[in-house]
Amino acid sequence: MHLAADLKGLAGILDGIVTGRMHLAIGSLGQGTPTVSVTYQDKFEGLYRHFGLPDWMLLSPQRYLTPGSFEAALTRFVDEIDQVTAIVESRAGAVKDLSRDNFSSIL
Repeated sequence: MHLAADLKGLAGILDGIVTGRMHLAIGSLGQGTPTVSVTYQDKFEGLYRHFGLPDWMLLSPQRYLTPGSFEAALTRFVDEIDQVTAIVESRAGAVKDLSRDNFSSIL
């Protein structure tokens, strides 16, 4: 069993992450690490909009019915890692501010 803080710390030293877990995506993006997510809920879309990330980084399970589509998405992720890293890093502060604002009325 690993603590969430440990996984978030690990995410911060990786070049990129592919996950199907919402909380890992949140932690990774918050650490400035670009993340491709296999989606299962609409919540992923809202998170990615906050970061200004392109839709191709959200991988719906239906997309994998086409042979080679998963591999193509991962290849694109690797090819564009520098660009998406810059996007994530430029938006992380603003997204963290939005998160803090959620608690401003009780703090």
